Amino acid sequence: MAPMTCYSRGATRWMRRCILRRRRKTILTTLPRALAGFPTKKVKFQLDACCLHGPTRRAAAVGAVSGIKNASLLAHAVMKETGYSLLAGMDAQRFGMTRGFSKEDLVTERTRKIWTMWKQIQSASRPLGAGRYDPTWPEPSKARFLSASQKDLDLLIQKFEPLAIQAGLDPQWTWRAAYDALFPAATPLYVSTVNAAKEISSAATTSGLPWRLAGATGDVAVIGAGCYLDPEVGSAGASGNAEANIKIAGAHLIVESMRRGMSPEQAGMDALRRIVQWYKNDMTALRFVEMIYYILRKDGAYGCVSLWHGDRTGHVQQFTIHDGARRSEDSLFLFEGNPANGVPSSSPQRS
Repeated sequence: MAPMTCYSRGATRWMRRCILRRRRKTILTTLPRALAGFPTKKVKFQLDACCLHGPTRRAAAVGAVSGIKNASLLAHAVMKETGYSLLAGMDAQRFGMTRGFSKEDLVTERTRKIWTMWKQIQSASRPLGAGRYDPTWPEPSKARFLSASQKDLDLLIQKFEPLAIQAGLDPQWTWRAAYDALFPAATPLYVSTVNAAKEISSAATTSGLPWRLAGATGDVAVIGAGCYLDPEVGSAGASGNAEANIKIAGAHLIVESMRRGMSPEQAGMDALRRIVQWYKNDMTALRFVEMIYYILRKDGAYGCVSLWHGDRTGHVQQFTIHDGARRSEDSLFLFEGNPANGVPSSSPQRS
């Protein structure tokens, strides 16, 4: 079997900056997520990352780490040099600094301007209603906050673009900055590899949900939710709504489903249906849930499934495979449309 790598679309954009190093026929990666993400409410970057090494059956994660750019390498150091599965916060930073990691300011000038715009929006009004920001959301009145079409969404965002200009953002960034301020979402970078000896490893990193409370970690820091592997079966990783995924332990669920004989795509779709069940089939609530699973079995079979056909900006959900030649493929999806501004369907479009 030829070596194979499966990674998320976010990782595709960053792959040229990744450092690939072969060790014992496996691939480890450094994914500099901080410079592409968004900070917490206190304009501080806190990164999550995990590293899972099938041949040695070891795994570790770091959560809410500030000031260290290559959090995935820090997770690898925790895995290699300690017996712990998770280090978090300032103690993870201190551990990294004792291992030669440098402390850096990860907030770029453009990121700080977007944060400034977000703060202005929050202090002036809550344009999507209090429910959108309530930790117990969604509630029955949430439907009135939704944009009915792409035109309505554009009108909503154009209303706040002057704040982006006021913050000093260049014209090419104003629409996206307003969008990210109104509809925050995390996009982790995930990579999984299997070599000719059927040895499988994976890694993931993220700066987490924009504008979140400091100290809040996502599913990437929870081994079994955002990232999981079993060397006898395969691996799975996730991107999207961390809270929804943690509640079903999505990556672990998928790997266990493959152990019971499901194909990668069948196992992924089963996990998506579990999320739908968790939301009591409430399609209005599910419009604000984005979930993608990247799945690689040890024999080289792979799959990618998404809750929605498109992403928040209307692009078709895709993933990338490299088995000697790199190519992108469309994800299998459960519902037609896209989250936040897509037209929901009452039943699955594909299975």
